[in-house]
This record gives sequence, C-alpha cells and structure tokens, in this order.
Amino acid sequence: MKRWTAILPIILLQLAWTGCNEPIMDKALLGVVWRVVSPQTPEEQIVPGPDTLMVLLFFDDTRIGADTPCNNYSGTYKVNNQGSFAIAWQSWTEMACIGRPGILEGRFINALNNVSDYDVSDSGLTLYDSDRYYVVKLSQE
Repeated sequence: MKRWTAILPIILLQLAWTGCNEPIMDKALLGVVWRVVSPQTPEEQIVPGPDTLMVLLFFDDTRIGADTPCNNYSGTYKVNNQGSFAIAWQSWTEMACIGRPGILEGRFINALNNVSDYDVSDSGLTLYDSDRYYVVKLSQE
C-alpha cells in the first residue's frame, strides 16, 4: 500500500501533463480542400501556376494529405492547446518531377516540414514557422 501512495501522485501528474499536450481538432481546418496560393521560403517566394496545383486536406482523425504536381503525401498532423502545430509525413509516392513542378513541390514539402503555427481566417489558412514567418498561404478550393 505504501508503494501505491508513493507512485499514485506521479501517475496522476503524468496523466495531467499528457492531457495538456493531447492533440486537439480545429474544425475550421476540416472538410476543406486547401489550395496553395503562395508558399514561401526565406530564399524566395514560390507562386504556383495552373501546371503546379498543390493542395492540403485535413481529416478529423488527425490525418493529412498533400497533392502536388507529381506526388501525393500522407501523414498525421498535431495541434495542441499550447498552440503548436506539426506535420509528420508517413508515406509518399516518388515519381520523378522535373523542372518547375519539381522545384515547387520540393520547396512546398520542405516548407511544410517547418510549420509550427497557423491561422485560419476568412481569407484562408496561413502556416508559419517558429519565427512566425509565413511559409505557406492557402485558400479554400
């Protein structure tokens, strides 16, 4: 019994801490095809054209999908009540992507890997890096 009284506070503390970091859903992200309007990197802005359509889809079970000019990506996303946002890619196709579409796709996926925050507004979805520099702007399709 003494052992349980010593361990119980630690277990309760762990459960409370874990609860604070549980993923939460932002319903504003769900049920929308988010079309990339302007991904941006610190080096240069990337403006997709008709031949380089790129979209993101968020699902209510924390899955995320990305369609790019040449490949498809899937994984999970996490939003927690501390305001952090993260994407973990789990699978993707590996089609050769030459020229402008390949360059834009590479920059888009690299930008998504650096996302740590976001805002949803009437004008769309903006994804930010840890310095609050926007990396991708998207609009509802």
